[in-house]
Amino acid sequence: MKNKLLFRVLRICPLALTTIAMIIWFIGLLGVEALKPFTFIYVALIFFCVYSISFLLRAIFENKEDAILKRTWLIMMGSFLVGFFICLIFALPLNIDVTVGTVIAGVLVALGIAVTLSLIFRGPRKWDQGDNEKEGYKTYRERKAEELKNKEKQDEE
Repeated sequence: MKNKLLFRVLRICPLALTTIAMIIWFIGLLGVEALKPFTFIYVALIFFCVYSISFLLRAIFENKEDAILKRTWLIMMGSFLVGFFICLIFALPLNIDVTVGTVIAGVLVALGIAVTLSLIFRGPRKWDQGDNEKEGYKTYRERKAEELKNKEKQDEE
């Protein structure tokens, strides 16, 4: 029950915060002087930040059995984190040339794509690979045949 509530909150909260940021941005566009500095880059910054945190928390609190889903959430978190850093470069009042900002953003995008592709194409980990090489290791069929023999011996006795 507790886990289901957490996942509902992790789905709804980022969407709600992004919607609130878009409403504030829209009100600033309508002419409210106090909200005019809140530009679309801040909406994007909030969007990428809350979703990357949401995916990280989903990956942390997900049950341990579903490794593929956990890995997908971590990949999504990394992708949204790259978007967050790109938005942060353009949102901060840095005295850098637009070309330098574009180069930094390009490097972050390339790094994010490289890491994502390496995780995707690495394939699933084989956690029991070491067990197959151990002495005395028996496959599923061998174990079942041995259990059947033991059961027949017990029935005969």
